[in-house]
Amino acid sequence: MKRLSEAQRRYLIYRGRKVIRKRTRENAKKARLKLGSSELLYQNFLKKVSLYRDGKFEQGFSLSGALEVPEVLSFSENYNQTATFLQDVRGRLALSWKMRFHNKQKFKRAVLQTKMSGVGHYYDFTKIKNISIPVALVLASEYDCVRRDHTAVPRAVDYENWNPQVRMMLDGIGFLEMAGINSSGPAFLEGDNLRILRFRSGSEADGELVDLLLRQLGVPEALEDTAIYDAIIEALVNTRHHAYPKGLEFPRPHFPGWWLTALVDKRDRRVVISVFDRGLGIPATLVDWDRYDVFERGWRRLFQEAPNPEDTRNDGTAIRVAMAVGRSSTGQAHRGKGLPSMEAALDLCRDGSITIYSRCGAYKRAKGARAHTLNLNAPVGGTLISWDLGF
Repeated sequence: MKRLSEAQRRYLIYRGRKVIRKRTRENAKKARLKLGSSELLYQNFLKKVSLYRDGKFEQGFSLSGALEVPEVLSFSENYNQTATFLQDVRGRLALSWKMRFHNKQKFKRAVLQTKMSGVGHYYDFTKIKNISIPVALVLASEYDCVRRDHTAVPRAVDYENWNPQVRMMLDGIGFLEMAGINSSGPAFLEGDNLRILRFRSGSEADGELVDLLLRQLGVPEALEDTAIYDAIIEALVNTRHHAYPKGLEFPRPHFPGWWLTALVDKRDRRVVISVFDRGLGIPATLVDWDRYDVFERGWRRLFQEAPNPEDTRNDGTAIRVAMAVGRSSTGQAHRGKGLPSMEAALDLCRDGSITIYSRCGAYKRAKGARAHTLNLNAPVGGTLISWDLGF
């Protein structure tokens, strides 16, 4: 056999490497084409889901599986699971907002492969059997912050399989406007003896808006006395002046304001009004009160030590002591009538209660009864004030 020259040997090595590279590219191309088939993607990588936006259903994909949701979303019936779920929602929405540019590239690749639309992770709302109006408001506030900071509107996933009552509740308060259902909706939703007011949000104590809200409730008794009006205004005033201290940065997406909604049960003649803010919480901001010295003396009588605004173990007690102080945090009339004025609405109704969740504490007082408090393990993510009034 003739021996190859050095030049021939180098040429054969070069040609062999070139053939290997060509075959590698061809095999990779075939793999990508095979990977691009919907069946293989759904089986091994993407989850097939139904997407709904602006009245149209379409088949799409999710980059990950469904996230679990508690069957009962209620602070009064299932606090720990509900609060933990809402914490997870806030964390994942914040992470999605931070990673939106990275995820955009991932979505582009998946869309090119499947020729369909998709979502990242999503919560399986089909598992929810019951959701209360206060929880629906908190949930809406989380998505509203993302909507304000990011123009993309998500699609509702497997919307047709949601529980009808849950769907009505979320649609009624306006949550579904941020999940692609409606571009805008009426001021309230009527159905099955219920009237649900679409949530409002703002950063000021808007007296005209509160007056309009009370008129839209359709309960004449609510307009005969200013107690309910004053109670709501006080909740908004406390948000404006205390929930978001100046100079303190909150993680984005963020909106330094409040959210408000209401539900009227015409059959039982009951009204539920809820106000929520995503601020530090009452126990954490008491140190800024002008009347903090009164609060501190009351605290020392209970615990024989000075209050620690960073300690969440006695947040329920902190709210109760603050309510007992009975004065505005500034002592100035134009800054509100003080936290206890929020309880005055109970004198107007035949029966009812006020509940305050703030940071890791809960305060509840029913008409004609003494207040009781709870020190909770999971934070509510701000301050939630709800009135449940019967007329």
